[in-house]
Amino acid sequence: MVYEQKEIKVCFFNIKTPSEDSILAPIILKKLSGLLSRYNITYNSVIETFHTEVLKKMKKEFPGFNYSLDEESNFGLVLKPWRFSGVKAAIHHGNKFAIAFRPRKITIANWTTYRRIISYDVKLRYRYNKKNPDSKISYLIGGQSTRKKSSIA
Repeated sequence: MVYEQKEIKVCFFNIKTPSEDSILAPIILKKLSGLLSRYNITYNSVIETFHTEVLKKMKKEFPGFNYSLDEESNFGLVLKPWRFSGVKAAIHHGNKFAIAFRPRKITIANWTTYRRIISYDVKLRYRYNKKNPDSKISYLIGGQSTRKKSSIA
């Protein structure tokens, strides 16, 4: 059976495996890969994670997927929003997708912080892509975090 969704261009899969259980991520991707093949899915799939260790393990075992390392800003006052650049993370890890998350409500001036992160990422992506036409950051996605934090430290 083939499912055609011509309007779907990209589907994001958020892998919530914590760093200490990074061994589970490739198992999840193996199942996902099987499902995508079984149903002849033709749109791009992007695998997201918050954890560098999980990202490295997935990329090593399943290099054919697109990946994104999710960057989320701190709580409170963010004085250096560029530290939470999704594009900087994408460049560092060789990903074609960068995701910039909107800070939570408990971040002081959360929309101003988000605007600064996005502004930085747009400029950085432009400069990087201009200098590196063979390894471009294809997409910068703005999003809202669904990550659960157990406590504020």
